[in-house]
Amino acid sequence: MEQALKSCGYTVCLADSAEVALELLATTRYVAAILDVNLPGASGIELHRKIWQRDRHLARRCLFISGAAQDHATHDYISTRAAGFLEKPFGAEELQGAVRRLLQNGGSS
Repeated sequence: MEQALKSCGYTVCLADSAEVALELLATTRYVAAILDVNLPGASGIELHRKIWQRDRHLARRCLFISGAAQDHATHDYISTRAAGFLEKPFGAEELQGAVRRLLQNGGSS
C-alpha cells in the first residue's frame, strides 16, 4: 500500500495503531487518511470519531479499508461519515484510484 501511493507522488506516513495515529495527528496536518477498520487497540471507527472531533475536514477525507465482514452499525457509520471504503484484498490501481477520487472530491461522499 505504501509503495503504491508513493509511486503516485504522495507522501505517506504510517501508524501501526490508533494511538500512534493520534500522536502523529497532534503534530502534523494531513490532507487524507486511510484507516483500517480493525486497528490494534482502538478500532478505525473509534479513531475516526476522534479525528471527527479534532478536524472535520480530515475526517471527511478518510478512506476505510477492511478484509473482515462489517456489522450493520459499522457499515452505516462508514457510509455516512467516510469518504470511501475498500475491501481487502485490493490492488494498487484500485487504491490509487480511490485516493485520487477522495482528493478530487474534497471528501464529499
